[in-house]
Amino acid sequence: MLALERLYKDKLVEALNGLHRRFYPSELAFLAATSKPEGSLRDQVAVRLYEDMKDKIISREWNHVDLAFLNASQIPECLVEFELVTGGGMLHRETDEEAIKDVKDGFASLREWEKQKLEDVNARRSAASKRMLVDLMYDLEQCEKYCCELEKDFDVQKLSDLPIFGVALATCVGAPFPSPPFGRGRGGRHWPSIFKNVPSQRRILRNDSTLDNIENRAKELFKKIVAAVRELNLEILKEGVIRGSGNNEAPDKIFVPMPDGEKALEIPVSVVWWLVKLKPLHNRQ
Repeated sequence: MLALERLYKDKLVEALNGLHRRFYPSELAFLAATSKPEGSLRDQVAVRLYEDMKDKIISREWNHVDLAFLNASQIPECLVEFELVTGGGMLHRETDEEAIKDVKDGFASLREWEKQKLEDVNARRSAASKRMLVDLMYDLEQCEKYCCELEKDFDVQKLSDLPIFGVALATCVGAPFPSPPFGRGRGGRHWPSIFKNVPSQRRILRNDSTLDNIENRAKELFKKIVAAVRELNLEILKEGVIRGSGNNEAPDKIFVPMPDGEKALEIPVSVVWWLVKLKPLHNRQ
């Protein structure tokens, strides 16, 4: 299984690193800024690997798993879950400690619902209102349990050791140009209809944070959370940034028309990604 894990890790990293070539100009910025982009990114990863791995079956939403890789005998070889871990999330708290506390609270809430053996999975997960990474951890745990069940269905030994990866995503929004007015009046009224989590981003935009700064903030805080909330049992394998079309250096932008013929706002948007997996059982908290 280690050989399979290395193979699919390398293939996933290669696909994620090349995602900027899969979008038209402004496409990624629009998708990431206006809603949760994990479905669109998952689909592009799937298409890229479908083109590259002709001897494998690439299946989306396979038995409720976001992305599955199967061999020609339709036996699964790798499972992948995608999750947006910030929609504002990590980026709207005043301090790192507040963001870490959010994740700890979400984790504790999820485990409490599990103890009560609530049958409604959606209700159990919604209890963790500040969950962020908790959803991704939960999905990976469910994949593990599912693989144990699959051993019986496929009569294949060691299917419980199947490689299982998570792709965590964070939407980053830089300061717009020119600087817009905020509030309920002119210009400010545009924000609620553009960004899914615009209230969480306003503090950052007011501070004229560059997209580079926000991406670095997301990367640093993600590592701090994974290290501080050891109960998540996550291991970071790789990280990167998707900046849209072109050479992946210049940021993708969403353009927002302004009233009274004023110059349209140009807002840089990117997506930071992390490839993660659950730690081995003997290393878990």
